[in-house]
Parts: sequence; structure tokens; C-alpha cells
Amino acid sequence: MNFNRKIPIFINPNLDSSAEDRGDLLARFNKYGEVLQERTNGRIQKLCMTAGFQEFGNNLDKYPNLELIRVGNQTRNFLSFGIRTVFKLKKLRLRPSILISSDLYFAFCATLIVCFFTRPSQGIQISFHGTFLNTTDGRLKAHIRKKYLAFVIRNASIVRVVSPQLLQELNNCFDLSGKSIFVAPVPVSLPPFNPPVRRSKTIAFVGRIHHERGLDLWVSIISQLNFIRKDFSCLIVGGGENEKKFKHQLSQVLPPERLKFTGKLSRVEVFAYLPKIQILLSTAPSEGFGVAIREAMSAGTFVCASKTLVTSELDSRFPNLMRTFDSEADGISQLNKLLDQIHDAAEVFSFRENLEKQNESNLEVLIQSWI
Repeated sequence: MNFNRKIPIFINPNLDSSAEDRGDLLARFNKYGEVLQERTNGRIQKLCMTAGFQEFGNNLDKYPNLELIRVGNQTRNFLSFGIRTVFKLKKLRLRPSILISSDLYFAFCATLIVCFFTRPSQGIQISFHGTFLNTTDGRLKAHIRKKYLAFVIRNASIVRVVSPQLLQELNNCFDLSGKSIFVAPVPVSLPPFNPPVRRSKTIAFVGRIHHERGLDLWVSIISQLNFIRKDFSCLIVGGGENEKKFKHQLSQVLPPERLKFTGKLSRVEVFAYLPKIQILLSTAPSEGFGVAIREAMSAGTFVCASKTLVTSELDSRFPNLMRTFDSEADGISQLNKLLDQIHDAAEVFSFRENLEKQNESNLEVLIQSWI
């Protein structure tokens, strides 16, 4: 195939179904494109993304460093999407230097098709953002999932993970020999923070509402805490496939005046809520990196989280912001204490400074992997 421009190309057949608000996601990739242009001294002008999404007018003007190529509506038909992407790239005379798959499933299968026809010099990059511990529970579905992920890794050239803890999990489960591997979390946006005053006694859930977040444990902890005290309320920020069930369960525990569901929000809207929240409660049995946790901590919100490799590391470094628990009773006890605790502004500022340095370093590592 005859191409002119050689650039990194991100493959995303399901842009509209991203857990992240579309505007936030595109703004993040626009930032990637800006840094990519800087680091290549203008040799690469933009980061390119081929995606499936509903048309949304002239809003693309807000993302001057992102070349967003629409390949129809969002789809799970990876074969059609992959072939149409190849023809789009040929028409625009674009050649991928590297193909970056947005996920490990439909997007990866589409990326394999694009790779077959375009032969990028750096091959395919995949990313592990979350846990995959359900590949080890012995069930047939878990066995198939593990075999499939081994196939994905085998056909990728570069493997990105979002935390050292997740890399440890990956090493324990799969053969990574011969792969280029690096750790680079998603950059964490810092919400505004002013030295805290006493906040209302609000316990929040923030993020996608699905079973991997430990929803039953979240409800059980709140239910048991409600027997101890009734001077708190719950705020549920986010949406997802288990939202209806989660809402029903919590409505059996708390009266309507102490329970609020916002649905899926943009990052700006989430940040407006964070200063009003006393505690973010996270019951996920495993965390890949914990973006929502870090955003909350940087806003001066206490975090009470199930003990994992990621949360334990944060607990050891910032104990006045993060508390972990390894049992339901311990979680209830920690929440009961944190509801009455005053925030430590010095630790929040220290955390924010540390996070800003990490963001800069992680962004450099990620962009360098595409050059």
C-alpha cells in the first residue's frame, strides 16, 4: 500500500461506550498529541485515532492535536471496522508507525486486521488498565479468558501496564518473554483544592457501576454502618450496567433524602462534587491504578478502600488520607472514624505535588513508547 504520512494510530471501535466522558477522553488524547508533536520537534503533528462514534458536529475544533477519523458508528463488528479502517487510512495516505489498541477485545481484533494490511514498524501496543484475577478462578470461562489474553500478549509487540502492582499480577499469570514492557498510568487530573473546612458527612461511590467494583460489599458496609449511626448520606457518582440493581439495593438501606445518584458525569462535574465529599468508599477487590481514588485524595477527600497492592502502597505513604481494610467489620470501623475526622491540608498538598511529578514522568514514558 502506498502511504505518505507515518504516525501512531489509536484504534477504538467503541468510542461512545467508553467509561470516561467522551469530551474528557478526547481532551486527554489531544494532550498526548500535543506532547507527541513537541517531543518529535514537529515531525509528527498529531496523534491519530480511528474510531466508531455518533457524529457530533464541529466540536473537533477543540482538539487541534488529535486527528479523529470516524469509521462509522460504534460497533462490535471488528472485522468490518478493521477493513473499513484500512481503506480510510489508504484514502488519507496514512501509515501507522505503531498501532495502539483501545482495549484487549473487539478493538484488539480490529487492530490485528489493520496490522496485517499496514505492517507498522513497531507493531501493536496493548494496555492493561485493570485487574484480570478472574482468569484464575478455575471455571471454564476463566480458562478461555486466560487463553485469549495469552493470545493477545503473544501478538502484541509492546505491553503497557498502569502500575507496578498490575505488572506483578501480569508476570504471575502470563509469559512476557520477548515483549517490550513499561509502566505508565493514565495521567490523573488534579481537581481544585483549598485548605479544607469541615465537610458534610457524605460517603461516595465514584466511577463505573459494575460488578468488579465490589458492589454487594459496598451496600453491606453502608447497611451495617447505618445501624451504628444515621448522620451520614451517600452520593453515587457514575453509571454502568449494574446501576439499576445498585440503586435498588441502596434504596432498601437508606431513605431517599440520604441517597443521591447523579448518573455518568464529566470530569469537571465530578470535580465539583469532590470538595463536598467526606469519604470515598472503594470496595473493589483489586485495583489496576485507581484514578478515582487519586483524584479524590488530591481534592482532600478521605479514601477508605479494600486492601490491595495499590491501595496498601498509598496507605503506607499517605495514612492521613487513605485507610485500607481487609474485612467488612474493619471497613465499617474505619468509616465510622473517618466521618468525624478533620482533613490534614499539609498531606493533601504533599500528595498533589507527588502526583504532579508522577503525571509528568508517566506522560513522557507513554509518548516515548510511540516514537
